[in-house]
This record gives sequence, structure tokens and C-alpha cells, in this order.
Amino acid sequence: MLAMQSQLWKAMSLEPIPINERCVEVNVPAENKMQVLRQLTTMPNIDDIELSPPTLEHLYTHFSTRPASLTPGASA
Repeated sequence: MLAMQSQLWKAMSLEPIPINERCVEVNVPAENKMQVLRQLTTMPNIDDIELSPPTLEHLYTHFSTRPASLTPGASA
């Protein structure tokens, strides 16, 4: 069973982060969210799916660690 789930994760190009024995966290770009949800609903032994938007801390970290060349309005 775990091997099958591992193959599905790889097929979706996802790296699940184990939280505990029954829970994993998966970070998915917004544009792929619906496709990934469709795939997850086909996986055996999934009891629940919880969606969490990025926190303010996640957004701050993302944008504060971007190279200056990728920051809107920055001159190269």
C-alpha cells in the first residue's frame, strides 16, 4: 500500500512532509491545487484533506528571500 502511495506522490511531483503516522503536509502551487486534489481523492486510505492558505509568515519569507532581479520594480 505504501509503495503505491509513494508512486502516486512521485507521479504528481510532490514531496509529502510527514507530520505524524497519519498526517503529511504537501505544498502545492495554487495553479495545481485542483489537479492535486483530484489525484488525492483517488488515493486509498485518505480520510481527510485540509486546505490551508499560506500564512503571512510564509508570504513574507517567500518574498523577502527572492533575488532582487525577481522583485517587481527592482532595477537590474
